[in-house]
Amino acid sequence: HTAKARPHPLPMKRSRGDERAPPPRDDRRSEEERVVSLLVRIGERSLDSIHAHLDGLARALYADIPQHGPLIVDTLLDAARHLPHKTGIYASLAGLLNVSDPAFGERLVRAAFAELQRALSEHRPAEARAYLRLLSELACVGCVHTGTLADVFDDLLAAALDGAPADERAAHESPLCRQLWADSIVHAALSALPHAAHALRR
Repeated sequence: HTAKARPHPLPMKRSRGDERAPPPRDDRRSEEERVVSLLVRIGERSLDSIHAHLDGLARALYADIPQHGPLIVDTLLDAARHLPHKTGIYASLAGLLNVSDPAFGERLVRAAFAELQRALSEHRPAEARAYLRLLSELACVGCVHTGTLADVFDDLLAAALDGAPADERAAHESPLCRQLWADSIVHAALSALPHAAHALRR
């Protein structure tokens, strides 16, 4: 679920008459490397001017969404997993892009939910924690409805309390393994909850 679009000073999409032919493979690879580098390096030097950096990056990436949208989504998910200390920055960037392109925001949210479910079913608690943290931050910037996020927390905690396995394979595991799984779910939810506090308080 994404927030409704609001006016934003980002440039509008190009008309069909302005569309260009796909660049050669080497040029495309260079463009993809540029996009990834922009995303990975944001917030590395100083946070003093992070708001201006985010606004400028959102303007730059907005023009790249038609051609590199899936790459941007994948990079944001990878960054949330490997650079969790910058999750709030990436969520803020996603919020800016979501305002001007709600379809992009919806694509990112759907992908994050899918990765969260995959991490849970494959018993990867660290990744589940990272994606749940990202979704919590996305709720704070209006990309995820607070009711949806609250339902996710309720479902996770209910599953942990009931001892419900993440998949059929886990149903045959020992009680100790199932307890460890439940503990990891509770830990993921509790660690992500502070990131969702602003959204859930509203």
